[in-house]
Amino acid sequence: MALIKCPNCGNSISDQSTNCIYCNYKIKVCPECGNTVNEECDICPKCGFPIGSQSPNNNSSVSTQKSPVNNTKKIIIGALALCVLIGAVFGIKASLSNKENRDKSNSVNVVEESDSKNDKIKEDAKSHIEEESKLLQEKDLAEYKVNYSSAMVSMLEGAEISNDCCVKILKVWGNSIWEEHDDETDKYTYNGTEFYDFNTALDNLYSDQDFSASLESLYDNKDEVMGAIKKLNKYPDGMEYSYELIKEGYDSYKKLYNLATSPDGSFNSYSDEFSDATDNFMDVFDKIELETDMFDSSAN
Repeated sequence: MALIKCPNCGNSISDQSTNCIYCNYKIKVCPECGNTVNEECDICPKCGFPIGSQSPNNNSSVSTQKSPVNNTKKIIIGALALCVLIGAVFGIKASLSNKENRDKSNSVNVVEESDSKNDKIKEDAKSHIEEESKLLQEKDLAEYKVNYSSAMVSMLEGAEISNDCCVKILKVWGNSIWEEHDDETDKYTYNGTEFYDFNTALDNLYSDQDFSASLESLYDNKDEVMGAIKKLNKYPDGMEYSYELIKEGYDSYKKLYNLATSPDGSFNSYSDEFSDATDNFMDVFDKIELETDMFDSSAN
């Protein structure tokens, strides 16, 4: 037996009492939670259990049976809770899926942006290399043209020196053979009483200070020409013909150079060789000069 409080007067009474022994208040006990309630109450204010007009004597039997309404309420609450739980699970799953998709999308975007940047870097590098190559080719071509013109001018200067020397050689050689007087050659061919033989006359010529100075200039000129030709060995693309021309001009130049520095053979053969060498050099030089004119026109 347990004590409960009378809902009317508040005194402690037995839970088996049907009426308060102090105020004779009729006692009604909730069979669900055991709470004492007013006799007018049909629903327990504590747990919401429907009490109706049941007497306390039925407490033991009622407490063992669950109200259908209460069971339905619990089922509904449980179903709602389950729905909320399922919704929460699906919501979390959807959120994770969306996050994963966003991460994948961001990753794809990052990769695409990286690839795009790499492509642009490669394109810029290729463009830069092409531009540098173009500038280098232009620089090489400009340098080639300068060296080409320098070689041409040097060969022309050397050919003129060689020509003057060869002309004087022929005069001394011929006047000594035919014993002809000439103010320019007598100091080499005539001793005042008789003419020298042509070998002695030529030795006198090569011993002359002025003639030796001309030969020294010719030697220096040859070194200059060879240096200029050497710079043209690595010619740019498209300059093959011009390089072959300058080499041909150098061969003609050397023939004149050799005739001026080392005359040999007979007077007639020397004269013929000199004439041929001069004609050949002038023909080649005209072609070389035309080629340099084309350089200038292409530059403009």
